[in-house]
Amino acid sequence: MALVVLALLFIGALLSIIGGIWGLVLAFSDHVLWGLAYLLVPFASLAFFIMRWGRKSVQQAFWLWLSGFGMVLLSLLLSALIGQSLPSSAGSGFDEDFSRLPDTTTPEAPAKPLSAASETSGSLGP
Repeated sequence: MALVVLALLFIGALLSIIGGIWGLVLAFSDHVLWGLAYLLVPFASLAFFIMRWGRKSVQQAFWLWLSGFGMVLLSLLLSALIGQSLPSSAGSGFDEDFSRLPDTTTPEAPAKPLSAASETSGSLGP
C-alpha cells in the first residue's frame, strides 16, 4: 500500500508541475505582463485561468494542474490513514525501558572554593 501512495504522490506532483508550467507558457504567450504576474504575484495564476477560461488550452492546463494537486492531496491523506493504522510499537524498539541502561554520564567535579590569593592575584593595584 505504501508503494501505491508513493506512486500517487510522484505522479500527482509530476502532473501538477506539468500543468503549472503549461499555464506559465500560456500566460507568457498571452502577454509578458501576464507571465510575470503568473510567476511573481500570488493567485495571479488563478486570475489568468479565470480571465482566459474560454480558451481550450487554458482549461486543459488548469484541469491537469488540479488533477495532479488532487492526487498529491489524496496520497497525503492515504499516508496519514496508513500511519494511524500501524501498530505503535510492534517490535520497533522504541518502547524499551531506558531505566535498565547503564549510566554513562560522568560525575561532576566538585567546585573549588576561591581563595584570597587567587582573588588578588589578578588585580593590578599594590
